Amino acid sequence: MKCLLLSLLLAFSFCGFGQDFFYLEDIRLKKDADFIDNEAEVIKAVDYLMSTSVDESNMNRKACTRFIIKYAEKSPFISMTLDGSLIKVYTGNSDLLQLFMGLWLKSAINNKNETEAFHEEYIYTQLSEYCAKGNGIVKTEVIESLITAGENDDIPNWIVNLKK
Repeated sequence: MKCLLLSLLLAFSFCGFGQDFFYLEDIRLKKDADFIDNEAEVIKAVDYLMSTSVDESNMNRKACTRFIIKYAEKSPFISMTLDGSLIKVYTGNSDLLQLFMGLWLKSAINNKNETEAFHEEYIYTQLSEYCAKGNGIVKTEVIESLITAGENDDIPNWIVNLKK
């Protein structure tokens, strides 16, 4: 009897902990209120991307990425700056562009009155930690310098040098 109960408990626990982000595909972003109502969903999607490695076969990552891009394109409240220096970062790692956009949204949602410089520092600090863990990121010279800057708490100077 104990074995049966333990087996049932394990079976239900495996089913209950799976994440499914396909519901993000059904979220409509038409009115201003839709964007406010779905801020928590943006943060969940970004957190999921930051907690998983780059993997083309991960359909949850794709669903989260599509939602983040849709939110970023249509948001009436958040605008982000994507300048030429960002190309240096995501060359060879296209997923970093999507993470950059998602992290910008997360920072803007959580820190509504902050500057672009604040958001950039937050984003590159997070990307430094993500890249340092591997996560399927190609370690280009720029990525290596980002990781080093993060380890040395020197992200602001790294950003200045990146923009030169």
